[in-house]
Amino acid sequence: MKNLTLSPRNGPNIKTMQGFSNRYRYRLGDFRVVYEVIDLELVVWVIEADWRGNIY
Repeated sequence: MKNLTLSPRNGPNIKTMQGFSNRYRYRLGDFRVVYEVIDLELVVWVIEADWRGNIY
């Protein structure tokens, strides 16, 4: 999770969510974190975090 503070858009376990321009998913094993980046406010807003089977 510390990697999100340094580079919330790029990384080996980060992918853009389909249909969204600023929403991403971060993979932590079988766990997924869905978040949105708000540039004007310098905010990474975590929308949901759950096991892979429950998140989508």
